Amino acid sequence: EVLRESESLSKRSNPLAPYLLGILERQAAGADRGRLLAAEEKILNSAEQPAEELEAQRQKLSREINYWRLAESSPRHCVKTFDAAHVVLCLSVHVISHLGQAVTRAEG
Repeated sequence: EVLRESESLSKRSNPLAPYLLGILERQAAGADRGRLLAAEEKILNSAEQPAEELEAQRQKLSREINYWRLAESSPRHCVKTFDAAHVVLCLSVHVISHLGQAVTRAEG
């Protein structure tokens, strides 16, 4: 609640509040896609952070969010990372999704 109040007061004078609120809301979103996307938007739209470490974390998280959003649209985007685990997970999800769609079509 304190972060929400701080966010509403001024994003310019306190860039930390919207970012931290986005992080907390993202963790609390669970399987709620709408909440997750809204939280990620807060993170992506947050301003440069006052501490170097937080800014590095914000940039890394923003890259990851953008990666997964692109990868969701097409498996060809899965390989646009140096993280092998992300590539395997991404490609696996696409394969499982396509198999599920094929089974649904075969049953219908």
